[in-house]
Amino acid sequence: MSSILIRTAVVVLLLAVLGFGTGLAFGAIWGWSFFSLGLVGLLLHHVRHLNLLRRWASSSLTEAVPEGSGAWEEVFTLLYRRQRAETARSRQLAHCGAGARAHGDPLVPLIRALGLVPLRPVAIAGEAAAAIRVVFQLE
Repeated sequence: MSSILIRTAVVVLLLAVLGFGTGLAFGAIWGWSFFSLGLVGLLLHHVRHLNLLRRWASSSLTEAVPEGSGAWEEVFTLLYRRQRAETARSRQLAHCGAGARAHGDPLVPLIRALGLVPLRPVAIAGEAAAAIRVVFQLE
C-alpha cells in the first residue's frame, strides 16, 4: 500500500479517536463536529496540494517543482527527481548534437555514446537509402 494511503488512514483514525474522546467528554454532537471538521481540514490539505500539482503540470518544464507537506512531500520529491533526470538527459542529448555538428555527421557522437561502432556505408536503393546510411556493430 502506498505511503499516502497509509498516512491518510492514520490521520482519519486519529481524528476518529479524538472525536470519540471529545464525544465522551462533551457529548456526541461535539465529538461528531470535531471529527467532521478534522475531515474537512484533511480534504482542504489534499485539495491545496492537488491545485499546486495542477499548476505545476500546466506550467513550463523549467518551472520548479512545488514543495509539499505531509504525504505530498514524497510525491513532489519524486517529481523533482524525475525532472532532474530529464534535464540531465536533455543536456546529454544536446551535448551529442554539438559533437555531431563538429564531426559533420549527426549520428557519429550518438553512435559513440551508445557504444556502437560504424562499420561501413551501405548502398540501399529506394526510399530506405535516405533513412539508413550506416550499419552498426556492438563493441
